[in-house]
Order: sequence, then C-alpha cells, then structure tokens
Amino acid sequence: MSDMLTLSGVTRSYDLGNESITILDETNLNIESGEFISIMGPSGSGKTTLLNIMGLLDTPTTGTVCIRGEDVAKMSKKEIINHKRRTIGHVFQQFHLIPTLSAAENVALPMMFANDKLDHHVEDALELVGLSHRLNHKPGELSGGEQQRVAIARALVMRPDIILADEPTGALDQKTGATILSLLESVSDDVTLVMVTHSQALTKSSDRVIHIEDGKIIGVTEI
Repeated sequence: MSDMLTLSGVTRSYDLGNESITILDETNLNIESGEFISIMGPSGSGKTTLLNIMGLLDTPTTGTVCIRGEDVAKMSKKEIINHKRRTIGHVFQQFHLIPTLSAAENVALPMMFANDKLDHHVEDALELVGLSHRLNHKPGELSGGEQQRVAIARALVMRPDIILADEPTGALDQKTGATILSLLESVSDDVTLVMVTHSQALTKSSDRVIHIEDGKIIGVTEI
C-alpha cells in the first residue's frame, strides 16, 4: 500500500481574543491507500476538526497535511479545490440534501460544480447504493436510510480516492445504521475510508481504530 493521507505535527487552535483554545494538539497520523480507519473519542475531543482538516475544509494552525506525499500547503488554490471536488467525498450525520431537488439532482451536484456532464455516473452511483428506482424522488419522499444512501451516492459520484464519513449512522435507527455501515464497507475496498463514530460496534470492520481525547491521539487499535 502507498500513503494516501499523512498528518505531521498538526495543531488547530482558535484565538478568542484573551485566550487561545487548542482543539488538535501535535497530531501525527498516516493513512494508507485502501485503509478503513475509524476515529473514536468523546464529544469535543477533536474528531470532527481532524476530519475537516483531512478533507481540506479547515487548515491547521501548525503542521503539515499531505495527500499522496504532496504537501497541501504548497498546492495552489486551484489544486486544493480540485482535490476537494475529485479526490475527497464527504458523508455527514445530517444528510444535507436539497429538499427541492430529486435524488439524481442531489447526487449530480458535485459534478455540476466541477463542470462535468457524465450523467451515467449519477445513475451508476445510485445503482451502487440500491436506489436506481428512486432517482426522481425528492428527499421528503425518502426514508432516513434512503436519504443517507443518496448522500453516499453523492460522495461517490466523482469516484474519489478518499471518503470521509462523520457519524454517518448517527441520525438513523440501529437497523438502518447497520445497513449504511454495510454499504460503506462494500465501497471501502475501492477507496480510503475514514469514519468518525461513537459506536464501538461500528468499528469492527475497520483496519484500525484511532482513539482521540482532548485533541490528542491516545491510542491505536489494530482490528
């Protein structure tokens, strides 16, 4: 395997005027291509901040983030945008679907922003998540599990190398959550998958579990 994501000495602090709050503190993490990594820790431990930095949605105060060995800080703005659009897919706890758009239109959004017109990719992504029969339905006409599957199809439509999932089953009941996890597991052979979760049960298919507390990685469990 080759290195996909590498974080070296990553710190994220916020200046609140009279004080500075550190959310991530000297974080070092290497994730190989094709790995399935789970990140666990209590609320406020820095899990989502870590995921946002991996996804180029936030920048570290200090330290370096590399994608395939290339330092993000040395990339041009255009290169960073291209990575956001084409290399990284996001799945959130809240589905973030646009209610006035159909499932197909929601899935097509990343392609629209990238100015791609490969409509068959939308159909392929929805078929992959088992929703080819629901492509014209709007979010309000879908169950919670179906909405999350649309969100996963949207994350997959650009055929990214990395999927970052932040509590992807948190808004779902246990049975539906298990279905969503099985779906993520099925695509993890083709992509690097990083999932934030509070549930120990959801980590069983991971290659490694990263334990984070107070902004620091305190342990790594090999599965």
